This record gives sequence, C-alpha cells and structure tokens, in this order.
Amino acid sequence: MSLNLDKSTWKRVAFGDVVRNVNLTVRDSEVAGIDRVIAMEHLDPGELKIERWGSLADGTTFTRRVKPGQTLFGKRRAYQRKVAYAEFDAICSGDILTFESDESQMLSEFLPFLVQSNEFSTTLLAPLPAPCHRAPTGLTCRTSSSTYRPSTSRSASPTSSGPSSATGVRYAVALKGSPR
Repeated sequence: MSLNLDKSTWKRVAFGDVVRNVNLTVRDSEVAGIDRVIAMEHLDPGELKIERWGSLADGTTFTRRVKPGQTLFGKRRAYQRKVAYAEFDAICSGDILTFESDESQMLSEFLPFLVQSNEFSTTLLAPLPAPCHRAPTGLTCRTSSSTYRPSTSRSASPTSSGPSSATGVRYAVALKGSPR
C-alpha cells in the first residue's frame, strides 16, 4: 500500500510548538474522583493502551494528574519507549510526562504515534557533546568559553562570546522542544 500525500503545504515545526508537557497536580485524589494510579511498571514498551494500573486504596505518593486524551511518556530509561494514550482519569508517577497537543495544529490521537516513532527516539537519545544536559525547554551546553541554548528561530547561536561549535548548534536545533 502506498500513500500519495501532498506535502507541499506542510511546514516543519518544533515539538514544543505543537505539544506541551502538562504538569497538573492533585492534592486529594479521592475528592477529585480519581481511583487509578499509573506507575512506570504499568506502561508496556510498544503498547499504547494502558492494560493495568494500581489502586488508590493501596496507597501512593503520586500527585501528577492524568486526563483522558493525554499521551504519557516514561522519561526514566526513555530507550524503552514506554508511551501510552490515557483513556481515563488517574494520577501518575513523576517519572511520567503528560503531553497534550495543540488541537488546532495536531490531533491528540496522533501524538502517541509520534512520540513512539523511531525519529522521536533517535532525536531524544542522540549522543550529546559533553558537558550538556537536556532541560524541559531544550538543550543547554556549557563550555569554558560559551553557553549554547535553543533559540526561538530554527538556528541556534552562542549566548555569550566565544568560539562557535557546529556540533553544539546542531544538537540545540535538533532537540529544541524535546522532553528531557
């Protein structure tokens, strides 16, 4: 089967421009009517449906709110590709990111497939020039002479004076808006 798609009207966007990481918390889950708990062990690699979960009655310290339609991404050991589509209200571990898409730009039902894709994983798990770290807003690299941060445009540049690094710039552009 072959899809004949007209991509002439498509535009390239950064992940963070069409998806946001929602960090809602719930102090009292029972009052909110939530009785399910999702931990990392409840997310199966390669399976978008959440087949099992814990019970609030068993006790938990989790407070991150999950709403139906959100895409869940296990950030701990990201190479395992623990991604799921929430179909019910719950609370989850702090090791799980809760993504929502900008509905005016992307269907929320498409987001789990994007996050589970090879391209997303390849970009997320790409080696970083040392010493760098991924932050929720992108990538920050520090060297003795300069600091690189993702810019609002498609290119990145040093934020302080110093020699430019083609590698640092390339990574900053590639990871702009990616979750850590």
